[in-house]
Amino acid sequence: MLNCCRRILSVPIVNRQSDVVSVKLFGHPNILYLPSKLTGTLLYQTVDRVVPCLAFYSIHLTDGQVSIVV
Repeated sequence: MLNCCRRILSVPIVNRQSDVVSVKLFGHPNILYLPSKLTGTLLYQTVDRVVPCLAFYSIHLTDGQVSIVV
């Protein structure tokens, strides 16, 4: 597929720390500009560049209302 046919999406990235009791946001949100189609490997490589420190993290896709999309 040609790259010119892909849309570029603005994807907000927030950092949060969660435990059994609560979820806390920290740091400043980032915006990543990503193609509408990309591999999981490329997604993680891109997010690695904005994670405050290379630590265990997971990516949750939401619908904009903070409901996790399955």
